[in-house]
Amino acid sequence: MANRQPSSRPPAGPAFAFVLFLIFALLTFGASAATQAADDATTKPANTHQDLICHSDDPTECYPRLFQATNDFQEVRVDQDLPPGLHIRLDVNTGRREAKLNDPNEKNQALEGLPVDSSVVIVEQEHGSDDTQAPSQPQIPKGAPQYEPVGKVKMPQQESQAFRDSLTVLKTLALDDRPIDAALDILRDISHDIYYGLKVAEDSNAIKELLCMISSQEVFSKDGNDDVVDQAGKAAAVLGAALQNNQKALEEVETYWEDISQTTCAGTDHKLGNAVFNMLVPGVPSSEYASGSEAHRLSLTKAKAGALRGLIKSPKIRDDFLANGGMAQILQVLVLERPEMGPAQQKLANLVLDNFLDESMGATPGVWPRAGEVDYDWDYQLKTLAKLHKTEKEHWSAELWKRLQEQRRIAAQSGNRTPEHDEL
Repeated sequence: MANRQPSSRPPAGPAFAFVLFLIFALLTFGASAATQAADDATTKPANTHQDLICHSDDPTECYPRLFQATNDFQEVRVDQDLPPGLHIRLDVNTGRREAKLNDPNEKNQALEGLPVDSSVVIVEQEHGSDDTQAPSQPQIPKGAPQYEPVGKVKMPQQESQAFRDSLTVLKTLALDDRPIDAALDILRDISHDIYYGLKVAEDSNAIKELLCMISSQEVFSKDGNDDVVDQAGKAAAVLGAALQNNQKALEEVETYWEDISQTTCAGTDHKLGNAVFNMLVPGVPSSEYASGSEAHRLSLTKAKAGALRGLIKSPKIRDDFLANGGMAQILQVLVLERPEMGPAQQKLANLVLDNFLDESMGATPGVWPRAGEVDYDWDYQLKTLAKLHKTEKEHWSAELWKRLQEQRRIAAQSGNRTPEHDEL
């Protein structure tokens, strides 16, 4: 029997175990690499595509465009955007803004130590034999105050300190020494709230300052600067926001309108009541206002129209508007043939419809045009515009012309006069 030569291959057991180890190591490394790649894929775009603001070549000086709020107050840079729902405070001396995440449960340290009344009053109901036959309409006691459909304006749990500071900045300091832009930004954003809109309206000095900024003729001047233009636009936005759908705020302005309308603003001898209703176009010859930036200044018209719309919802202020040539100012803007004026013209056309011509929108018939009064400028100019834009179905001129002629016919019938020929 021949002897078997010993094999040169390694034993099968250890070799097989070594192969299994290699396979396991490769799989583990691959899974780890895939996980790392996935993590990189999810984090890298966020880092590389985050919208940053950089004022120099040093990347360490960059900061996010959208303010990143925490639970502590941090400074908000001038060019940063603020997300909604933050707690904001303003330094009235420097104009510096700080913000943090809003905590509705946070206690106001200024109120600590003040007494709090938490008593409960229980009212016992009277029971009688006539309860089952009670009238369907509630009995109003004699001398009860008149019912107000507007209702009570609910006060927030904690009034905004930034709002208070901004209102103080608006009305107390010299124009060159106050951070007015930051204050107007805060007031513009918060005055849409009915409570804060009412608080603005309750302050006659604040309303006067806003009206003076809006009506300043400096925005049309050759020597006027962009800061004045921007402030006029922001002031108009604040006033429009405060009065929009806020009947109580408008009633507050009515109470002192007669007084502030007779005052004057710094640098002018024109009464405020007249200046406000003649603010849409320059009150100086065309050679004296800036032609190069005229469109920019006329773009304020849209913001001013919003403020004007809120004011003339009051019958008292509306009558002043008509007496001071307000409708002539509106017509001067409507006849401008400039594409950039389209949005402002549409807003002014709606103002005329809603307040004077369209009863379905709350207009009072007969206020304007008045019976027996023929405003040939409006008739001629509107008829011309309606003809010019006859092919444009969405243009405001056709509807405005139609409604004006309807009012003319009503006025003619009430006065037994023959209406004018109004075909286009």
